[in-house]
Amino acid sequence: MDSPENSKPKNSKPSARKPKTKISAENELQYIKNDLRDIKIDIREFRADIYNELHEASSVYTLLKNGNARTFSSVKMLRDLIEENIEYNNKKLEEINKHIQKNQFILLIYMPIIIAINILILAKYLI
Repeated sequence: MDSPENSKPKNSKPSARKPKTKISAENELQYIKNDLRDIKIDIREFRADIYNELHEASSVYTLLKNGNARTFSSVKMLRDLIEENIEYNNKKLEEINKHIQKNQFILLIYMPIIIAINILILAKYLI
């Protein structure tokens, strides 16, 4: 008994390929030409898209670069301003410290005088 895999009809011959007619060959040639034309168009569109993307990326890079330069200059100006303010505040603090030292000196000088006056007033009331 033959297995279904090995069973072939006795009359079957391998199918012979039909020779292409001139019309079908010309049609296929026309299809290939059309496909090539479409591919060329797609490549041009793709190239244009890439160019546009590169142009946009370049514009964004330029904006970022200019923005960074402005940011850096602004930060530098701000840092300089802060340093100036620190110097100004340090000078003011030095002046305040000098005034405090003067006031302490004045208090040290006048303290014994005030104590002596208070003792004299107290002695006057006690006598």
